[in-house]
Amino acid sequence: MTRRIAAIALFLSLALAATAHAGGRNDGQVSLNTTGVEPPAHWARRQDPDAARLVITTENGDAQLILNPDVVALQLSDRALKRARRQLREADDKAEDCGDNPISWLTSAVLSTVSCYLDRSAACPLRSISDVEYVNGRLEFTTASGGRLFEHIDVDSRDVMADFPENDARSFVAEFHRLRGRGR
Repeated sequence: MTRRIAAIALFLSLALAATAHAGGRNDGQVSLNTTGVEPPAHWARRQDPDAARLVITTENGDAQLILNPDVVALQLSDRALKRARRQLREADDKAEDCGDNPISWLTSAVLSTVSCYLDRSAACPLRSISDVEYVNGRLEFTTASGGRLFEHIDVDSRDVMADFPENDARSFVAEFHRLRGRGR
């Protein structure tokens, strides 16, 4: 069910992005690709950045990577969340304006579901992550089972893991290793 909702969210965000980019303009729209949220990562409640041990924000300010003693979470920044909610409201208003559209109710239902997922974090328990490194300009997470974490997550067609400032990314790696008891 979660993958189905994520697929719907991806489809809708791509459709909204295509609309936003029509005519070569962006209009402050937010597009998301969240196909990289795979176990042991999962969708969870949004993290409070003010209560975090460490928060780093992408260069464009759209996403935050949050480190707490028990979890690593990736989520839209408050600014990007606000833009995305506005975008969804506008799409819902357009659907309601098309009273003769026999499936406008479906559009509203999908938009409501997507809105719920925007206000979440892709989270992974710290114990499920064996390593984090900064390699070739991007953060790379390795799970306890040897897999990759947070791969293929894009905001506005930008690889989120490659969009953090280098100093911030290196600080994140160092703090992760301190929390795991493996200071480098």
